[in-house]
Amino acid sequence: MSAQGTGSGPAGQGTGTAKPRLIQQFGWKLFGRAAGNVKPRPGWVYSIPSLGGLGVLVTLIYVSQVGGGKRWSVFGTAMVFAGAAALVGGVVGFLFGIPLTSKQRAAGADGSQYETNTNLEQVSDWLTKIIVGVGLVQLGRALPALTRLATSLNDPLGGTPYGGAFGLGLTIFYALLG
Repeated sequence: MSAQGTGSGPAGQGTGTAKPRLIQQFGWKLFGRAAGNVKPRPGWVYSIPSLGGLGVLVTLIYVSQVGGGKRWSVFGTAMVFAGAAALVGGVVGFLFGIPLTSKQRAAGADGSQYETNTNLEQVSDWLTKIIVGVGLVQLGRALPALTRLATSLNDPLGGTPYGGAFGLGLTIFYALLG
């Protein structure tokens, strides 16, 4: 039997003639897929808001177990903590994620005698080195600091026995999401 018409191409890759499976279609909807000449959408365009919505859903489940009179205030407090953690995570991610421009330039390629300004790149590089250096030196203090954070988050998040753990998990989740 030949490989023609079966939808399998070189190295086992599909040639596009076979009908996509359900999991592929779900992945395309979740992470984006090129349609015609349109550029494919990166996966984070859909996955970051989806994960944020999942965090809100988990928070609603947590809030449903808190005493009746303070459910919505606990939910609002949790969302404020989540938003602040996402904002801090986004700023830190922006500083760590600045790409470096190439120092090599074709002589007279664009006829300009100016070079790109890389001050933001230098600041990002310096901050990265400082944060990594200080982080490695202070690594032993991280666990007690996280314990204090969990203890301080317990009362605003309803005072349940697991409120501090939930608050710490929520803060770390949204900081990484940011």
